[in-house]
Amino acid sequence: MKIVILILKIVVIIYLLVCVCFYIWQEKVLFLPEKLPENYQFRFRSAWMQDSEEHTLTSKSAEGKINLVWLKTAKPKGVIVYCHGNAGNIQRWANIVDDLMQYGYDVILWDYRTYGKSTGKLNEKNLLADGQLVYNFAKTHFTENQIIVFGRSLGTGVATYLSAANSPHYLLLETPYFNLKDVAAFHFSYLPYSLLLKFEFNNNEWIKEVRCPIYIFHGTYDRTVPYKSGYKLKPLLKPNDEFITLEAGDHNDLSSFLLYQEKIKEILSK
Repeated sequence: MKIVILILKIVVIIYLLVCVCFYIWQEKVLFLPEKLPENYQFRFRSAWMQDSEEHTLTSKSAEGKINLVWLKTAKPKGVIVYCHGNAGNIQRWANIVDDLMQYGYDVILWDYRTYGKSTGKLNEKNLLADGQLVYNFAKTHFTENQIIVFGRSLGTGVATYLSAANSPHYLLLETPYFNLKDVAAFHFSYLPYSLLLKFEFNNNEWIKEVRCPIYIFHGTYDRTVPYKSGYKLKPLLKPNDEFITLEAGDHNDLSSFLLYQEKIKEILSK
């Protein structure tokens, strides 16, 4: 009996240690930044880009410097404010968003705090405020009916929040989640994730406040942000919004699907 009690105590201690480690190091799980030196020179190869500008925005509400790159087309009809996923930095994502420029849109790519050349304390409040800072930058060069907000994976939280707080022309979401607790339930069902998560990103609440047209892309084989999590946003959409299902699509391959390419062309060619 004593052995059983001892084993149970050990199991409980190990479980509690796992919970503590998750709470302390959850940023290491959610965010996978790649730092860049301040003097790093971006190099972009694009058939559509005519020029680029690098800018650093300073947060007034919380110490932090937000690095962005404005990728310019010849005669832009608008701009896409792109909120990227949880890995890499601007240099990596520039190749991923390159094709969006062929439809006549500039792209503003920005790095979250601790990513690339961006600095400052990374938390949800600061991240959302930084997104607004970038959106305000876009508004100094374009009217809101020329601004499209595009969110990818983790960035769909920031993108949805920005679209609810402002009035962009469109909101595009690729592999979004209902909220982060919903994703945590898939990956960490054995933990009391509701008590441990420092980040929430409540897309399910923010999306109700978005007034512009919304287009959502999600693959049924997504093993990072489960399809069922993104699909739970569908009942919250307005009548003319669209949820586009990519059968057999995974988390990082949706742009290779013909349906995705056709819908992006249809949306951005309007």
